[in-house]
Amino acid sequence: MYQNIYTNEIFKKDILPFIMFSSEEGSQQEYHCHEYIQMWYVAKGGCVHHYEDQMFKVPEGSLFIIPPYFNHSIDTTAFPDSRLISCDFTEDLITKSSNQNAKDTLFNLAYLEPLLIHSKLSQPSLRFTGEKAAELEQILEELLVAYNEKQSFYSALIKGNIIKLITLIIEQFQSTVLESKNELFSKYREAIDTALRYIDEHFTEKIYLEDICKMALMSPSSFSYIFRQSSGTTFTEYLQHKRVLKSKELLLNSNASVLEIAEQSGFSDTAYFNRVFKKMVGTSPGQYRKKHN
Repeated sequence: MYQNIYTNEIFKKDILPFIMFSSEEGSQQEYHCHEYIQMWYVAKGGCVHHYEDQMFKVPEGSLFIIPPYFNHSIDTTAFPDSRLISCDFTEDLITKSSNQNAKDTLFNLAYLEPLLIHSKLSQPSLRFTGEKAAELEQILEELLVAYNEKQSFYSALIKGNIIKLITLIIEQFQSTVLESKNELFSKYREAIDTALRYIDEHFTEKIYLEDICKMALMSPSSFSYIFRQSSGTTFTEYLQHKRVLKSKELLLNSNASVLEIAEQSGFSDTAYFNRVFKKMVGTSPGQYRKKHN
């Protein structure tokens, strides 16, 4: 349920759908969400980020993004000397300010991380140190000055710095988040391998995603995400693939009817079997048998 929703009306007074400010005093927000995207950078100190049903301690040098309609609040009361910089913007600003790759990467960071968070698999922030942190902070300070002073060509300055900001995030996203995902897949590789072996041995029987998830000790959302990223296909597609391979073998090497072959391959419904088979093979089971015999 959404409470304290901040809408895109806040951008009405600005030329661009973009607002920026810095917070330097210890404070605690009420739980809220926005219609727009919000980006925070912890320039000094730290904060506690309450995000949906979880709490994260976010250290200095961290950047995190909150997608639209995700309940959250930020608490800096335990960090009285902290300084946070916030950017609020709509998707339109990114669409009109950067190329497709930059837009996709930023939105991956914004929309993919909540999936990992809800699966309790990842901390939703990027950490910047050394030269990268200095470069990021310089861009953010230039954005703050441009936004607050709103001098001539202010719009162009904002868009130009947004592109530089996203480029920097892309580099950090690729080096940090993708690396952490590889560690994530390694952690759950044994569970996925166990699930694959079970499917390979029992695909002709009734198999339900919930049962496989219990076996892997993972939630359905976590398992589905890791399974797809590891195998390149969904649980349902993999199961269908195994069953169709078996049905092709039976069609060529037995005199069983299509109904019998559907059942022996793990399909409980002939119409569904025909539909899946045609989608994957390009022809009906009967036509496949006739053609190859």
